[in-house]
Amino acid sequence: MPTDLTRLRVSGFRSLREVELRPGAICVLVDTEGTATRDFVHLFELLRALAEGQLQRHLRDAGISPAAPGGESIRLRLGLRTDDYGVELRRTGTDTWRVCWELADLLVGLSALLVDPDLDAPREESSLAELAPREPSRDPPAGTSTDDLERWYVGNVLESVLWEMRCFLRGVRVEGRAPQGVGTLVLLQAPDADPPPAAIWDTVQRVREAARHAQVLLCTASESLAEAFDPREVFRVTTHDGSSRLELPDAALMPR
Repeated sequence: MPTDLTRLRVSGFRSLREVELRPGAICVLVDTEGTATRDFVHLFELLRALAEGQLQRHLRDAGISPAAPGGESIRLRLGLRTDDYGVELRRTGTDTWRVCWELADLLVGLSALLVDPDLDAPREESSLAELAPREPSRDPPAGTSTDDLERWYVGNVLESVLWEMRCFLRGVRVEGRAPQGVGTLVLLQAPDADPPPAAIWDTVQRVREAARHAQVLLCTASESLAEAFDPREVFRVTTHDGSSRLELPDAALMPR
């Protein structure tokens, strides 16, 4: 089962004002109110737009504010296996958002500040599509000198990681709101709070089948459906005053 997305930290995005999720191959979110479910859908659509270089178009088409009420900044941090990507969006006008900070932090010891708030003007789009527009070559260009080879290698490592980030985010599938098929992460929704046993069985089988090819994030309002999964896969959501928080699985059940 794929487990590419290892960490997701969200600050200031709608009800996800301060949330950290460490998903495995299957992650079940029990959300009886549906607030966090709705906002995770919007979040992954926003992330996919960032990877496509279509942030501004997405914000116009979505027609909703991405920020928590009164918020001026949204910060997102993703871990893809061993590498991290972070981005901050800041409100620069009444309905205008720009990328004001962007970082790639790699296991190999390379950290690249792609948008430095102290030096760079806010950008309309992320650097992902610009710096990794296509799959990078594994071989240096013909004629690369020995002196330039190390510089090429460092740039190639960064470009390769950014390309993997783009591929992952572009492969996210939201059930009913994106092209179906094999992707990298599939977000499924089960809004029925009291499904019959046959529906529970069908949903579990659908999740297990999807997890053969992609990570699965199942958002459900049903405790009985959640009980059909391994307790280590289940996170519970509580929402108070419009702010959603995740209750981690019982630490005693987590692998050491």
